[in-house]
Amino acid sequence: MNTTAGSFSERFENRFTSYVGGVFVDASGDSVQVIDPADGEQWAELAVDPSVVSRAVSAAAFAQTDPAWTGDPLRRAGVLRSIADLVDGNAQELAELETIATGKPIAATRAEIHYAATWYRYYASALETEREQLVALTRTKSAQIRHEPVGVVGAITPFNGAFSLGTWKFAPALAAGNTIVAKPPVASSVSTLFLAELMAEAGVPTGAFNVVLGDREVGELLVEDSRVAMVTFTGSTAAGRAIGSQVAGRMGRFVCEAGGKSAHIVMDDADLDSAVIAATQGVFSGTGQTCVAGSRLIVHADVYEEFLGRFIAHANQLVVGDPMRDDVHLGPIATAQQYDRVVSLIDEAVRDGARAELDGRHPERRSGARAATGWGPRSSPVRRPTP
Repeated sequence: MNTTAGSFSERFENRFTSYVGGVFVDASGDSVQVIDPADGEQWAELAVDPSVVSRAVSAAAFAQTDPAWTGDPLRRAGVLRSIADLVDGNAQELAELETIATGKPIAATRAEIHYAATWYRYYASALETEREQLVALTRTKSAQIRHEPVGVVGAITPFNGAFSLGTWKFAPALAAGNTIVAKPPVASSVSTLFLAELMAEAGVPTGAFNVVLGDREVGELLVEDSRVAMVTFTGSTAAGRAIGSQVAGRMGRFVCEAGGKSAHIVMDDADLDSAVIAATQGVFSGTGQTCVAGSRLIVHADVYEEFLGRFIAHANQLVVGDPMRDDVHLGPIATAQQYDRVVSLIDEAVRDGARAELDGRHPERRSGARAATGWGPRSSPVRRPTP
């Protein structure tokens, strides 16, 4: 059910621009290289032009005036179901785009894409069953409850799941009749651009879904625009605090999902085999790059040594390698900067007295990549630009 004549990347020769008002716009700003974390090579180039933010908000604000979109929930339900079908039909390419951007194994990103499609269907079903409610307040008074769109929604998505976590923002916002300006992270923008094209094919009105490329400056322009009625953000606690202050300062609405430090707690009567599987999946999924990663283990003293031995044995069975391979459990960390930060935290812990039972800090590097050697040629159809 792939709707494209060639892969999305091939059609754009791996050079991408913002998507505003139903078209990929010309950009006069700087170009940013996007690096494949699996081998350290450039695979895409983004044209970043902060001036497109205002144009994108204008397009979204104009689309918000269309009563055929905002006032017809059954139409929106049909569009959401079409989006889900197109996402499922293009799941392999979308998964590859997420993997090449984040380093997450292809099996994991493929599952994320199909899971994302279910969210569009979920909100379609909600629209099809939604009814206005009449609530009796007293014997002589009643109140009518109606759901109405808030307006233009600015959606800022994270590097570790721009597509899947973006869906949690896009699907309900569109279901409610809002319009969207999405700002994905620089390194993980391409899957969202492909989604914009699929949304247009599914019947999302022109201007109702826009994608602006860029980093902090672009995000600040989006957050500061008074025409953006609501901002939804997933990312670091520090960034969420700063964005929340900006939005609150202009009396806008703000929804924030920030980081955490989740723990697995293993008691002395636990099924250790099950606990080991849960703990390894929790901490190593996405190479630990998730806000819900089980990045702490608290184990009862009576079972500590036995649990640790089983944990190390199980973790040693995980395959580290090219994330485009189906048999790989762990790929590279998404960016070299993030890799260096993680290594520095481990170094600090060891200096403070921690013992590294398993140590993956310094894998052999190839062509400057933060990755293990011996991965072999990748099978992905995503083409890199010719030097």
